[in-house]
Amino acid sequence: MKSDFVVFLVSLLVFFSCKEKTNDDLICVNEAGLEICLLDNWVIHKTPDYFLYAKLPNQNDFFVINFFDNPDGDQMFFDYLTGTHERFFYPEFKLFDYSIHEFVNNDFRYLYSVYEFYQEGEKVKFISITFNLDDIFYDIAIRINANNSFQVEDQFRKLVVPSLKLNGKIVFDLKSDPEKITEISAEPLDSLLMK
Repeated sequence: MKSDFVVFLVSLLVFFSCKEKTNDDLICVNEAGLEICLLDNWVIHKTPDYFLYAKLPNQNDFFVINFFDNPDGDQMFFDYLTGTHERFFYPEFKLFDYSIHEFVNNDFRYLYSVYEFYQEGEKVKFISITFNLDDIFYDIAIRINANNSFQVEDQFRKLVVPSLKLNGKIVFDLKSDPEKITEISAEPLDSLLMK
């Protein structure tokens, strides 16, 4: 009987010590009323430029969150997009595709923007989710190598984004479809697209 217990205990130890850690293991950050869960292999760095900055495993990849007071309301969406788009006029960025979609659900509105470009020979995908809530403008973004982006983008969309809570309330409810989805065209970017 005692030997059966020892064999059982050793079996459990071997099972748990040999069990591979999945990429879906998350660590959650809760600061200033904002809670979000990130993959445990995303390393958080303190930096004054961002509320939250996490370095991803690939060399140039990162995840960021920023927010700031926004008494201007919806105009901030377009001002912010314009600022984002200005970077693509620099010669080191070669834009080859983009999409911007506005999602509306129960008067909550957010923009989901995807930019694909070459930077210093690297094919990059940059995804940004921006929204305005209670006079605060939020930007959640991820920069990933486009050649290896499928798994990271999938984890970002299915694990990280849905985990976002502000003051204890879930921001993105993936269980319900948005009432309205509108594609937004940015004509100045169209002129920059690589042919």
